[in-house]
Amino acid sequence: MARFSFSVFGCALGLALTGASALQAATPLVQEDFTSNPIASGRATVSGESGGDASRLTFNAGSNSLTAAYDTVLPTTKLLWGLGRTLTQDDGFGFTLDFTLDNLTTTGGGQMAFGFVNSVTTGNDRPGGQGASAGFPVAGSDANDAHDTVAVDYFPYDYSNDPFFPYHSITLTPTAIGSWSGDANASYYNQLSFTDYQESLIDDAGEPGTLSLGVNYHSEFSYDAATRTITIRLRDDNGYLAINTVGQGLALGG
Repeated sequence: MARFSFSVFGCALGLALTGASALQAATPLVQEDFTSNPIASGRATVSGESGGDASRLTFNAGSNSLTAAYDTVLPTTKLLWGLGRTLTQDDGFGFTLDFTLDNLTTTGGGQMAFGFVNSVTTGNDRPGGQGASAGFPVAGSDANDAHDTVAVDYFPYDYSNDPFFPYHSITLTPTAIGSWSGDANASYYNQLSFTDYQESLIDDAGEPGTLSLGVNYHSEFSYDAATRTITIRLRDDNGYLAINTVGQGLALGG
């Protein structure tokens, strides 16, 4: 179980020109500075199970920000901005996001995520959830429908004192979930792709570990279509932070 409250102060999503990296020479598709309520103005919509729960999203006029309350024991709620087009793996794209963590309670699995979804094929059932949608069945009762999405996930739970999973696991990593294969007997998890184990950790020596409350963070996500590579960066008011510095096989450099 995880509960987050965080405030977002600005975001931008861009499409790269052919041959350019996603955050260079990008054409803005969406820019949001929260000078007014994006939900009330119609720039963003609330979605999720039973239409989503808008009460978990609070606009703050005084600080030009929006506060979101994540709670993994509650039904899915998403705040969505339309891009006006569909992006594929052949498009270079990216986003930036400015946010502050206000509070955090976690006693197990659960992550905070920002990213891209498909308005038609990205459903509301998370991995491990129950009940397939009619369009995206998966074998057995472990049925999920959150396809065609790519995001940055911050996972703050440290398992080092957990008797079942005694290892550290505070991570910041890109996650991609592919399209449904059409095979009702295929595992949902075969569509899931993310940087795992050592390479995704942010609590190695010199790294930030659990992100601090009340600190202004700036997150960058960039996808290069030519190399099929996702790059994420994170900085605070003092500059860019060292993240994912130890890679597979404990090799330095990520």
